[in-house]
Amino acid sequence: QYLTVEQAMADYNTLTVHIRREYNFTEDVPFIALGGSYGANLAMWLRLKNPNLWAGAIASSATPLKHVLRQTNNFARIETEAYGNVSSKCPELIRHGWRELYQKIQTTNGRSEIQTTLGLCNEPKNADGIYGWISGALETMVQ
Repeated sequence: QYLTVEQAMADYNTLTVHIRREYNFTEDVPFIALGGSYGANLAMWLRLKNPNLWAGAIASSATPLKHVLRQTNNFARIETEAYGNVSSKCPELIRHGWRELYQKIQTTNGRSEIQTTLGLCNEPKNADGIYGWISGALETMVQ
């Protein structure tokens, strides 16, 4: 069972109040929320929704509007640009890899090759799970 964003924020807010009381911190002692990626979103939201508890937030790789970027395909453009900055060959190599994955998954030999190359326990039945796994890694590395 995972916490909702609201539950996680409530826990951090409660912890902040507890620390202030436990260590006799006065109201003028600032608390700064820190985080990266999902934690960055929490830090940002904590500061926005509870400025009375949080003096600031340092948010690295906060992605509060990632869903909007995905709906418009702009996140894919940002990823492509980031990999293109490393090498102009990267975007086309990645596209070629996706085409090859979806071609190989169509045959028994191709599925066996994918299983061996990626060290999978079982032969894949379709490319969607592998695509999600690799694209998630590529997305994370960009951030």
